[in-house]
Amino acid sequence: MSKRLADEIVRDVATRIPIPDRLLEIKDPKQRRDALEAHWLSYGYSDRFEVVRIENGHFIMMRKPQMDT
Repeated sequence: MSKRLADEIVRDVATRIPIPDRLLEIKDPKQRRDALEAHWLSYGYSDRFEVVRIENGHFIMMRKPQMDT
């Protein structure tokens, strides 16, 4: 299997990261959004993954497409 094909297969697999309940309990939408963003950035995955949705207390993320150089 080529590296490019392997990268495409992995890119299409959704990965889940749990969100702490304390963040999900924040009522103010702006504060909640800011807290969720800060929590997501603390993982250090934002250069390789993007959050596509939040579902059942998890960030659902997908690998960002690799740019050919």
